[in-house]
Amino acid sequence: MNVLHCLLCLVPLAAVAGCADPAPPAADPVKESPVNIVRAPDFPKDFAWLNTDQPLSFRGNLKGQVVLLDFWTYCCINCMHLLPELDTLQHRFKDQPFIIIGVHSAKYTNEQDSANIRAAIQRYGVHHPVVVDEDHRIWSDYAVRAWPTLVLVGPDGRIVGGVSGEGHLDLLQHAIDKTLTESRAAGTLAPAPLKLAQDGTVPAASGLAFPGCVVADPPANDRAHGRLFVVDSNHNRILVTAWPDENGHAHVLQIIGNGEVGSTDGSFSDARFNRPQGAALAPAGNILWVADTENHLIRRLDLQKNTVTTVLGTGEQKFDPEAGKSGRNQPLNSPWDVAVQGNRLYISQAGQHQLWAMNLMTGMAEVVAGSGREDLRDGPAADAALAQPSAIALDTTANRLYFADSETSSVRFLDLHDKQVHTLVGHGLFTFGDRDGPADTALLQHCIGLALSEDRQTLYVADSYNHKIKAVSTADGSVRTIAGTGKPGTGSADILQLFEPAGIAVAPTCLFIADTNNQRIVQFTPDTGQSRELVFDGLHQTPGHTMPIPSAADAGAVAIDPHAGLTVHITPAIPKGAHLTPQTPLSLRVTDAQRVLYTGTADAADAGVSFRLPKDSFREKPELLYLTLIYSYCTEGQTALCVPAEASWKVAVRYQEKSTATLRLEASRP
Repeated sequence: MNVLHCLLCLVPLAAVAGCADPAPPAADPVKESPVNIVRAPDFPKDFAWLNTDQPLSFRGNLKGQVVLLDFWTYCCINCMHLLPELDTLQHRFKDQPFIIIGVHSAKYTNEQDSANIRAAIQRYGVHHPVVVDEDHRIWSDYAVRAWPTLVLVGPDGRIVGGVSGEGHLDLLQHAIDKTLTESRAAGTLAPAPLKLAQDGTVPAASGLAFPGCVVADPPANDRAHGRLFVVDSNHNRILVTAWPDENGHAHVLQIIGNGEVGSTDGSFSDARFNRPQGAALAPAGNILWVADTENHLIRRLDLQKNTVTTVLGTGEQKFDPEAGKSGRNQPLNSPWDVAVQGNRLYISQAGQHQLWAMNLMTGMAEVVAGSGREDLRDGPAADAALAQPSAIALDTTANRLYFADSETSSVRFLDLHDKQVHTLVGHGLFTFGDRDGPADTALLQHCIGLALSEDRQTLYVADSYNHKIKAVSTADGSVRTIAGTGKPGTGSADILQLFEPAGIAVAPTCLFIADTNNQRIVQFTPDTGQSRELVFDGLHQTPGHTMPIPSAADAGAVAIDPHAGLTVHITPAIPKGAHLTPQTPLSLRVTDAQRVLYTGTADAADAGVSFRLPKDSFREKPELLYLTLIYSYCTEGQTALCVPAEASWKVAVRYQEKSTATLRLEASRP
């Protein structure tokens, strides 16, 4: 049934302001049925549900509830824009019989996997239940044609109306309020909202939360010690660390942002951000520019004065394809990344499919590429069509601004001299895959991260939905994989696996990778294929978390050869009828109550997991170790509610040459 063509006018079906439909339904509009008797098609009984402890049905537990269906896919920036509006609605009607249900109708192959959707729910802070729409069956039942689309269903199971795109908060509030009022008067409304449990948030031993970007400032004559800048996106902060030592330890020098969501300027300790993504260091090394994505702001971080200042953006998301305003008068639309050259700051406007530039002297913003239409179209910059441009990289020698055009799974560039847009590799909005080789046959899948090699011959690309790092030739667009197996995971020192990496930084002999869904930073050497996870000494597990663990179980003593390190094997405790959460890594954090000695990430294994603590972890010969395993388990069945868990131990250490002991630990039943 082509439902959306016969909706009531309470919420009119708007023109599409989101992503296009991959295969519009072929059914003819229903013209003969009276609109006010159209019933909402129910959800297939065998579909998986996430972020809820029970499946939902219009014929069952949804009777008497006003329901707002959100058709989304987690790659789509327009769907991300809608989440704050959905949170507003959920809060406004929290005491009413009203519920939001996400219908995840995937665009990409990678987005069809329930475990990947669960990671996206965690990353984007989705607070409502989500049904996994296999083969777009629910999408077709409702004749949806674009992401996002919202459909309002009354407590009697009849469709009230629908709207596509974003920016309809006032209209939706009015429609929900009216539906609740009229249904209460008609006696069809339930007395109370439906109570549902949600998945818990799983922290990471690394101390990071879905890091989106890493910037490398290698040691040099004028800055002998070097620094890393890590955009710790979901902790709403930026870390400044010393250059990693030979053992992969990076000491935290500064934490910029107090971890709370907000847009406060001022001192590093008082400043607030909202899921920042990209950053760029000024050539002099004293200013860090940050794309504060969900605040829709550009922030200037003065590394000498220790202050944060907003230089562009009103703080409200707005579609403004003409630009031409300056400073705090110019609205932005999900700025994702920045790059600086002289007095120009280039900005990827992911939310409206354009590249912008800001004059650093006047604060004036201008469009440098993209008409605002979402597509892959090369040619004159003003007429070119882009699709959610994400990471950007400048080649000042060739006068090119490269960008990862995520929704067309392509790598493209703007020639800054002749103002033409060109595509190196990529074919269109719905052509994607995982294939190396010449540009005309190579395929990527929703690439996000991008970095230019020092010789400017190679672009390192975070091919995010293929869980790989690929090298793209700047000369001919040919593609080759240099890291990742194509499946999400953590891998080992010899075989690196990744989980939707989103950021890359180039150093003289290595790459630093923001392995976003594994919540870690990986140092990778392309020449050898070797990798290691960085340890951030001085960083607590989460903001406000104290390092000593008073509840740690006493696990006795262990003998360690200080020249050989230690193997730790841990068996997590899982309740009967549950299993470890698929593709959610386990992570281990080891401290001496003063310093972080080791953090490691491993793939889930019901039989237990092993971590190898290198000998450098014991160079100061600590007498006590505190170990914390962080993991997650899910109940069995269609809903599979997932619960975070931790187990901590205290271990006394004695040092003994040629000891080959393995420390075996078993978590107590949660």
